[in-house]
Amino acid sequence: MNIGNTFLNVLIGVRFIDKDEGQFGPARYVINTEHIDQVQKACQTIFTPIKNPELNESFQRSYGAWDGKKDTEKRDENACEKTESALDSQIKAAFFKYQQDHGIQMAGELTDQFVAEARSHYGFTESQIRSALVTFLEIARSDDEREFVRISQGGVSTALAFEKKVHAIFKENFRVRSFHTGQRKRRTGVGGFTDILLIFESPEGCVILDAKSTKEYCLEVDDYRAMKNYCQQFHELAEVKPGAPLLAAGFVSFSFSKVVPAKLKKLSAELNNIPVFALPATELLTWVKEGKNGSSVLDSLLGLARS
Repeated sequence: MNIGNTFLNVLIGVRFIDKDEGQFGPARYVINTEHIDQVQKACQTIFTPIKNPELNESFQRSYGAWDGKKDTEKRDENACEKTESALDSQIKAAFFKYQQDHGIQMAGELTDQFVAEARSHYGFTESQIRSALVTFLEIARSDDEREFVRISQGGVSTALAFEKKVHAIFKENFRVRSFHTGQRKRRTGVGGFTDILLIFESPEGCVILDAKSTKEYCLEVDDYRAMKNYCQQFHELAEVKPGAPLLAAGFVSFSFSKVVPAKLKKLSAELNNIPVFALPATELLTWVKEGKNGSSVLDSLLGLARS
C-alpha cells in the first residue's frame, strides 16, 4: 500500500495523471492527454529484468537516479530487518505472565523475584532480561530517571554528567561515603584515578567505580589496563585510610556486551581475585526504589561480581 501511494504521488507530481474531479465516490485518476505519447511509449518499452532482485540495493542501482546522475548511495540491507527477536518475545511474554499472576497492573518495576524466576525457569540472564524490557520499563520512569538513563548512554557529551550522577546516587540515596575522583591526578607518576571512590565501614574497605556513558559497554583493552592500574593505585587517594582493603571494583554503564563477564573474570584473577562487577544503570535505579543503603548496597555490588 505504501509503495502504491508513493507511485501515485509521483505520477501526479510529474503530471502524467490527473484526478477526475467529476467522479463521485472513490477517487479516480485519468491519463493526462498532454503526455499521452510519453506514457504509451513507456508502456511499449520492454522491461529489463533486475539483476539480483533479492537485494534491495539492486532496484536502487537500476532505477534510483535523478537528473541523469547515477545513484551510488549505499543502502543498509539490514535497515528493514529490525524485527523483534524470538528471545525478546519470550522474555516479554514471561514478564507479562508474571505481572498477571501477581496482580500487577502497571509495568515499570523489574523485581529481583522476577529475575530469579526467569533465570530458574527459562535460563534468561539478567542482561538479556533488561535489554528486552528496557523500552517497556521506560514508561513508568520519572523525568529524573529518564534523564539518568539518557546520560548513561549519551557518550562523550554526557560522560561527566553520568559520573557525577552515579556519585550523587551513592552519596545521597544510599548514604554511602562517596567521592567523585575521576578528574584527580596522581601526585607522582602518571595517570589518574577511577571515577568514583566508595568507602564502607562494615566491613571496612573501599569499592572503586568507573562510569561509562555508552549504550553497550564492551570493556576495551585500554579500559581493562586502566582499571587494573586504578586498583593498584586507589590507596593514594587522601580519603583512603592506610591499610584499608579494596573490597571490589566495577563498571557502571547503560548495558554490557555479552563478552564482558569473561573479561571481568579474567581481570579479577589478575587482581588476586578482587571481585570485579558490571552494574547496569537501570539496576541502580531499581536499588534506589528498593531503598538500599550502606551494607545492603555493598552486598548487592558483591553479588553482581558473583553472578
